[in-house]
Amino acid sequence: ISFDEWCRKQKEEFHKLYEDCEGRFVLLNNRERDNEKKRKQIQEIVLHATNLQKQTGFYTSQCFETAEKQREKMIVDLKVPQLKLEIQQQVTILTANLEKYSENPSEVQQKKIRESVQKLKTLIKKEDKGYNVLGEMVKLVDEVDKNMNDRIQLKILADKLEKARQVKTGWTIAGTVCTIVGGVVALVVPPLGAVVAGGTVFVGAIGTAIGSLALYSKEKSTEEQHDKLKKKINKK
Repeated sequence: ISFDEWCRKQKEEFHKLYEDCEGRFVLLNNRERDNEKKRKQIQEIVLHATNLQKQTGFYTSQCFETAEKQREKMIVDLKVPQLKLEIQQQVTILTANLEKYSENPSEVQQKKIRESVQKLKTLIKKEDKGYNVLGEMVKLVDEVDKNMNDRIQLKILADKLEKARQVKTGWTIAGTVCTIVGGVVALVVPPLGAVVAGGTVFVGAIGTAIGSLALYSKEKSTEEQHDKLKKKINKK
């Protein structure tokens, strides 16, 4: 029986090895003393190597690059669980800082939070190496960034709402002053004073009404935006 036939009859691991090698094998006798037989053995090895090279080509730099990419991906995959844990911890800290910012907003605190978010994004990009294995973490940090922007906008709307209410109060006071002035004039210089007073009261009332209406509309719009954004933040 030839060695080839013997190999074909084998089972399990050896048979699989034979199939993987596609029947390419060389029998070597390390104890062979005959130089001619040794030379033939060497020639057979060279022949197999030459034929294999013609079929598959050289082991190119592209092969090395592919192998390096696979190795890099494997390293990234191994680090993912620990990286996710660290990133989630950082996100928890950032969320707590956002709550503190909402209670007492300041530009200094806002700047610190933004810097922390940017550092976290840079870390994720560096560790992910373009394999998108940390895509879930990117979304998590982006959500914190959006939350921060919402809270900044909420602060702006709250300030606008407060100013609108202060201005509206000013208009109401102005109208009241006109009414008081009109009353005083009517008492001091009747009956002409009554006419002047009436005009003063009328003008004051009209001015107050127009001013209040415009300010109420602006205040109402700002208040609606503020409340809508606040509900959105509270849902997160």
